[in-house]
Formats: sequence, C-alpha cells, structure tokens
Amino acid sequence: MSLGTFAVVFALALLLRMGYAPQILSTIHLTTSLLAAWIIIEGTGGIYSPFSFLYLLVVLDAAIIGSLKLSLLLATLSFCFFTSHLLLKYLLVAKASFDLLSLKSAATPLLSHLFGVYLLAILAGRLAKLLEYAEQEALSMRSDLAELSYQHTAILESLPLGVLTFDNNDCIKMVNQAASIILEQSKSELIGSKLTPSIRKFIRQSGGNGELQIENEECTRTLKLTCATVSLQTQINSELQDRLRVLVFEDATQIRALEDKFRMQDRLASIGELAASIAHEIRNPLAAISGAIQLLEKDESASPEDRKLQNIVHREIERLNALISDFLNYARPPSPNLTKTNLQELCNDVVFMLEKDERFLNNKIETAFDTKATFAHVDKEQMQQVLWNLLMNALEASQGQEKVKLTLETNGTEKSSILIKVFDSGPGVSKDIRERIFEPFVTDKVNGTGLGLAMAHRAVLAHRGSIEILDNQPSGSIFVISLPLSA
Repeated sequence: MSLGTFAVVFALALLLRMGYAPQILSTIHLTTSLLAAWIIIEGTGGIYSPFSFLYLLVVLDAAIIGSLKLSLLLATLSFCFFTSHLLLKYLLVAKASFDLLSLKSAATPLLSHLFGVYLLAILAGRLAKLLEYAEQEALSMRSDLAELSYQHTAILESLPLGVLTFDNNDCIKMVNQAASIILEQSKSELIGSKLTPSIRKFIRQSGGNGELQIENEECTRTLKLTCATVSLQTQINSELQDRLRVLVFEDATQIRALEDKFRMQDRLASIGELAASIAHEIRNPLAAISGAIQLLEKDESASPEDRKLQNIVHREIERLNALISDFLNYARPPSPNLTKTNLQELCNDVVFMLEKDERFLNNKIETAFDTKATFAHVDKEQMQQVLWNLLMNALEASQGQEKVKLTLETNGTEKSSILIKVFDSGPGVSKDIRERIFEPFVTDKVNGTGLGLAMAHRAVLAHRGSIEILDNQPSGSIFVISLPLSA
C-alpha cells in the first residue's frame, strides 16, 4: 500500500510539473484515494472492516484540498461506497433471503459511518475555511509588514541626517546612506565594525549630545551628534535584554562656517563704524596742520633744513589722508553701480596695467577664459579695484619668475554664477591669520595695512557674491570670487 501511495503521489507531482491544472489533479487524487479505500475495506471485511476509517481520511483530505462543499460531497460518496459493501455482501450470499442478514447489526456501523463522515466533513470544512482565512490574514499582514519595512527603509535612506545603531560592544548594526556619506565609508565597511575611538570617547564623556570635531588630512569637520538608548526585551527571558543605541548626527561644518562668517561680518561692521568715526575726527586736525605748514612754506627766510622738515610733514600728512580715505571707503563703501560688463575685457585691462608696472616686469600673468564672452552686472570700477588688489598681492607673493594665473569660468547647472580665480605660487597664508584674512589690519606683509583684501571682501559682498581663500598645490594660495551673472 505504501508503494502504491508513493507511486500515486509521484505521478501527481509529475503531472503537476508537466503543467496540468491543479483542479484536475485534485479530482484524480481524491477519486484514486476513494477507490483505494473501498478496495482495502472490501477486502478486509466490508462494513465490519477495521480500516473503515480510511473513508474519514478521504473526507479530511477533501476538506484540506477544497472547501466545505467538496468535503460534504466526498462524505456523501464515502457513505455510498460504504453502503455498497452491505449491498455487495447481500448479492453474494447464495440462495439466502434478505432475512438471513442481520439488519440490526448492519444498521449500527452504517449510522455510525453516516454520522462520522458528515460530522468530520462539517468540522474539517469549517477548520479549512478558518485556515484559509488565517492564511489570507497572514499574507495581508506580511504584505503590510513588507510595505512598512520598505517605507521605514525609504524614510531612513532619504533623511539628510546620518543614522546608525550600535550595541553595547560599540558594534555598528545599521547605517543609512547619509551616515555613509558623512563618515566617508561604505555601508559594507561600517556594518559590523566598531565605532571610531573619537566617537566612543565623545559618547562616554558627553552622553552623546553635542558637537564633535573630526580632523582628517584635508580639513576639520564638525559633527552634531545625538545619542539615545532603546531597550529591547526578549521573549525568552524577561531579565535578558539587548540594549540597542541609536546615533543621529549631521555635518555642521558649513553651518558653523557660515556662523563664523556672519560673526566676522558683524565684527567688521562695528570696526568699520568705529574707523569711520575716528577717521572723520582725525581729518579736522590734519587739515589744520596742513594749513599751518602751507603758511610756514611761504616764509622765504626759512632755512633749507626747515624746508626739508616742512616737506616731510606735508608728505606724511598726505599719506595719512590717503590712509583715512581708505578707511572711509572700507567703512562706508559706495553702493555698486551695476552695469552689464564684459568680464573678460575687464580682466584683460587689469592684467595689461599690471604687466606694464615696473615692479612686475619679470612676472607673467597667465589667463584662461571661456571662449564665449561672459557678461555680468557689476560695478566696473569696484571690480577693477578688487582684481587689482588680488593680482598685485599674487604678484608680490610669487617672487622672481613665478607665474600668476587668472581664470574666468561659469558655474552651476544653469550657469547662474561666475567664478574668478587668482592663483599664486608663493608661500601661502599662515594658519594664524587664515581665518581673519579679510579683516582690516590683518596681513603678513611687513609694510602692509591689511585694507586691500578687506575692501575687496566688502566690494564682493556688495555685489551679492562671495570670496574665499584655498590652498594651491604644491604651494601658494587661490582666491576664488563667486558673482551672480544676473543683476
């Protein structure tokens, strides 16, 4: 029997693999099972066979495969097949009347079988229905869980904040894309690795809330971190807990740089107001001194030594007056008169004037412009002064035969801004004054006043642009001016 069952199951699996409809295979399977049960029961005693329960298995199989209707149909068929054992026995009894058969003894198994198969069909069908409903609910919940997991992953991946989780051993369990970008490591490298020593030390000292400075070969970055602890209670033992910690962080380097920039602008504004007031007050006594010297110059009886001293005083007064004028121009710069200007021609004019200067005859200014003319709304005189100051500083820093480079290029996806870059190959700007290079009186020149870059900075800001200093490899500096092309 086991070999026959195995053969039937194998044949059905082969037919299913060949592409036959499951309904046809189910019909063949149930029919074969019903006939096999009839044969076994008929061969082992008919209605008195100890294997009469096989009909119940067929009904149960129908309930599992199909529905309540199919199980009731198989229950009816099994009862008919079971009754056929009695009829077959009656027909095979030779020359015996119907009275010879014990109807009383046959009624008991018939009624028991009838009650059993229909009760099993109803209960099994009901259970099969509930099982089908439970499977549908499970599939629905699994679909909802998959959708929720997808949404959770999508939200984490789209966050601009870095999110990672780690356990008590500081082993990273999960990271999102922003965390990978901020930490400059791939997800595969981060997951399973340990937190960096600087982050672990920061969490231990500050509890995980605050800002952390991370230094690398290129720059120093500022990370703003927030750490929280999640306690997960296991189902095995209520006392056994796996503590999972969540670290949320963002790169605040640009924000802090902007804050420093705004603080510097406020400081420069206050210094400018003070300088303007002082310069205005100094001009009055300078005018009086200048008038007195002019009166003394008219005295023809003055000795040559006195006249020499008078000339020195007069020259120094003019020098102080020029310095005060620079103060006033920095403190209260005139509003730019924006006109549409060809920036390539403006740059070429400044380069031509500097190359004719006797101080820089041995220096060469290399230019690299776009082939197409670039126009922008700027104040021509102010931008000429800005380029003059930057190029003159570059020429002074690049001593001897070192080259200075000036480039002009559009920037942005829609080319909405323009970049003017001045390259020099000098010693570069020291770190001590790098952050304050655009403040007045901040300079590393022996005879410099530190007003040139400060005035250039104010002029660029008045054009709604920006100026910054970068390192030029292998030596020197790059001053980058960004200006909007439109007014």
